[in-house]
Amino acid sequence: MERREVKSQDNLERLVGNLQTKMQVKDLQTEINHIRSQTLREVIAEEFEKAAEKLQSATSCEDIAAVLIQVFSEIAQLLKEF
Repeated sequence: MERREVKSQDNLERLVGNLQTKMQVKDLQTEINHIRSQTLREVIAEEFEKAAEKLQSATSCEDIAAVLIQVFSEIAQLLKEF
């Protein structure tokens, strides 16, 4: 009877350890996703800031269109990479 209790206790401890490991992995995955999302937002914000500076000095509709096309292309590429 005592052996069964020890074995059950060992199995329970192993199960708890496995669950803790799975929870830690899930927490790490959540953190990585948050960092990726935050990094992507920061990079996109930088691209918009650059575009705003270029648009301020634009003198024609063609200049404005060129800046917008460049920004949209760069942001599309960033989204594909992340």
